[in-house]
Amino acid sequence: MISIVIPTYNRVSSLQACVESIVPQYYPGLEIVIVDDCSTDLTREYLKDLAHYDFIKIYLNKENHGVNYSRNRGVELASQKFILFLDSDDQLVDGSLVKVKESIEARPAFTHFLYVVSDRMEEFRHVTEPQLIRYEDWLNGKVTGDFMHVVLADVLKKHLFFEEFRMFEHLNWLRVKKLTSPQILLPIVTAERERDRPDSLTSSSKLKNVSIIRTKFNAEKLYYSMYHNDLVLYNPKSLRFKLVETILLGAACNQKSDCRTLIGFADTKSIKMAGNLILLFPSALVRYGIIKYSKAKGR
Repeated sequence: MISIVIPTYNRVSSLQACVESIVPQYYPGLEIVIVDDCSTDLTREYLKDLAHYDFIKIYLNKENHGVNYSRNRGVELASQKFILFLDSDDQLVDGSLVKVKESIEARPAFTHFLYVVSDRMEEFRHVTEPQLIRYEDWLNGKVTGDFMHVVLADVLKKHLFFEEFRMFEHLNWLRVKKLTSPQILLPIVTAERERDRPDSLTSSSKLKNVSIIRTKFNAEKLYYSMYHNDLVLYNPKSLRFKLVETILLGAACNQKSDCRTLIGFADTKSIKMAGNLILLFPSALVRYGIIKYSKAKGR
């Protein structure tokens, strides 16, 4: 019924707590797929201790590739009908897996289920009935933030995460959300989440050098190339000031040709003019400004 895919890297204590939150909830048709991204702590020793569980699959990356690569290997190994993604620093709430199973079985028409996580409990405290979430709700910002996703495996196996990026998984999630629209949000708290860790991807994505700026730009460039037609329909504001921010990133790493392509996506003359004006400034100067601003804002 459900494959739980857990990518992990150097989080042995958190991973242990994560697995221990799942194992007591086991039922036939459940499997756990753990993908280790070349951890250097005691993760692999711990994984050896799990070998006696016949419902746990383990994949060891030969090199460190990042979370998107690890998720893809987990998706490829998954053998059940649905895939549930869980971070290794998350823990399932007691009894939640049965509720997930029952909610899926009761709604055979849906291919993508969303469940509430602990740090959003207050936000959904007054939600008592399932809600339909459509693709345009994600695109226009009506629905934001993280949920626990349970998705039909066949969809994910055909649309893997972009491995050229170590993060920016939203690029693929939006594609999946478009294919599975509408999703159904169940007001069931399923996972306890640990956030603000010093090893989080957020802390490693601050715009502190040209390499990170270039990676961020390439991700945003892909975002606009994939979704700009939909943005015209559902969120034209993203083709304005957010697009200018992306062009600034491209100018900072001297990718002017790509910037001109992005300028072509703009829906107003003023944004096109702003984009072309940005390209007149030296890359080093734009880069200096971005790094200083990012440092001042802590992002």
